[in-house]
Amino acid sequence: MTGIAISGRAGSGKSTFAGLLVEMLDEAGIPSERMSFADELKREVFELYGITKDDVGGRDVLIRHGEARRLADPDVYIRPVDKRARLAQVCGILPVIDDLRFRREYEWAGRCGLVTVRVVATMAWRASRLSAQGFDGSFAWSGEVGEVDLDGLKHDWGVLNGPGAKLRERAVGLLEALQKEREPEAPSRVTLPVFPAS
Repeated sequence: MTGIAISGRAGSGKSTFAGLLVEMLDEAGIPSERMSFADELKREVFELYGITKDDVGGRDVLIRHGEARRLADPDVYIRPVDKRARLAQVCGILPVIDDLRFRREYEWAGRCGLVTVRVVATMAWRASRLSAQGFDGSFAWSGEVGEVDLDGLKHDWGVLNGPGAKLRERAVGLLEALQKEREPEAPSRVTLPVFPAS
């Protein structure tokens, strides 16, 4: 395993699941680094406009700015993550990317040998999570490209989130399956479940 890249719609629990994975890897003595494609985007928007995701309208500004930048250069936000992830891998640190949203990012993750994880949750669950975070819960129904671009694509692992979801157990299962896959005496690859993306 060279790293993990997590996808899912807004409010599905990508960041929560990434945080659990990093915490568990740390507890197991495996160095990891959490990173996001949006890190550079957030930095740019803050430097240009003084706006963060948490500001009123901040999410919309991030989306529009990112769309314009990706239109001019489709890999503008992939390159910084590529550099950080490769440096981490060379140093024996496992990259955990918590915001895989676009097809080009998904394809990059595949070329880098990252395990792709799809976190899915109902629209109602996602809307309530977004509202609890101070965002417009109606964004859960968004058809923005960054929300739907990876719908229906095959991921290596699936996580169903919602009321009573056992995310820690899913994280343990993922890490155990990946560890078994790495062991030379393992007879075959582990077949990982895939949940529907919608």
